[in-house]
Amino acid sequence: MPAPSREDEQAEVIRRLEEDIIFGRFAPGSRLVEDTLMQRYDASRHFVRQALFQLERQGIVLREKNIGATVRFYSAVEVRQIYEVREMLTRQAALMIPLPAPPGLIEQLVELQRQYCARADAQDLRGIHETNDAFHVALFSACGNPYLVRSLQDYMNLTLPMRAK
Repeated sequence: MPAPSREDEQAEVIRRLEEDIIFGRFAPGSRLVEDTLMQRYDASRHFVRQALFQLERQGIVLREKNIGATVRFYSAVEVRQIYEVREMLTRQAALMIPLPAPPGLIEQLVELQRQYCARADAQDLRGIHETNDAFHVALFSACGNPYLVRSLQDYMNLTLPMRAK
């Protein structure tokens, strides 16, 4: 088996850090110290910084000059506002899905539901999270508007620290 590429190694650091945030190992407001993350993930400073940058772009991590990185913390008002926007986007996407739904979409959703149940039975938390997100992206992609779907994905990412809490 070939050694993992640099891109694969980088993706693994991002995946593991995201997972630690999603599952509450790093709670909202927690400081994310580069040296600690380098040890935890057996990764270079470059890979850790890239992971922090990527998760900052997704709204999961907050990086501030002279302070460092923290898991994004949202106030109760921000949580309500974010979920209000997410609800509006979700409702609009659902209204745009042609009915009756195409058989291919139904088959895809049934398969994702089967995978979700299998991962739930196996208590595979990461798999449950990934399959749930895949289900929603597949469902809302049927609205036919890729910009709306991208916005929904952005709001799904924004709510990761909240859902972990």
